[in-house]
Amino acid sequence: TTIAFTLPQPATVQLDIFDLNGRLVTTIADGSFGVGRHQSTWDGSAANGEPVASGVYFCRLSATVPSTGTGAVYTQTRKMLLMR
Repeated sequence: TTIAFTLPQPATVQLDIFDLNGRLVTTIADGSFGVGRHQSTWDGSAANGEPVASGVYFCRLSATVPSTGTGAVYTQTRKMLLMR
């Protein structure tokens, strides 16, 4: 599963996958990204490398923009369906 996002300015990005119960499954991106379009891939496995079950998951993008002076954090969450 490829997750694409666009940044209007440089930011520190964390892209997390959660299950329906709100438990963190894995983090697929964690670092600094420049302006523009980016993408990260989730292979359907948990942080321990084990494949997760088919079902509904949530992808949360958190972007911290240091250039705002306040270190503003922008968050967006999307629902995904994993089918095997």
